[in-house]
Amino acid sequence: MAIYKNITSNTETPLIAKITSAGSIAKGTKVANPGSIKSIAIANSHATTNTLVNLYLSEGVTDYQIIQTVIPAQTTLILDHNVAFDATKYTLNFKASATCEITVIIK
Repeated sequence: MAIYKNITSNTETPLIAKITSAGSIAKGTKVANPGSIKSIAIANSHATTNTLVNLYLSEGVTDYQIIQTVIPAQTTLILDHNVAFDATKYTLNFKASATCEITVIIK
């Protein structure tokens, strides 16, 4: 199942939230790990403005940066190598440097 997010502001946006109910996993209920992802596409659809983006895992007080880069206008960045993570420990967050026109697709 794919996740689609349109982002237009420079506020922190959780893309995949940390699983807080790990009890059901411990009791044997099969729960898919939402961190089992294969690719992340980040598209800057603005006609002329480049955007600095930051994709990172958050453990609460500690953040672990995956990538921080400038995406040129009308360009898509695709991350497809080792992007899965443990969603029982981390939240996948996104933040842009300014008001933007970003689409994030997670598969």
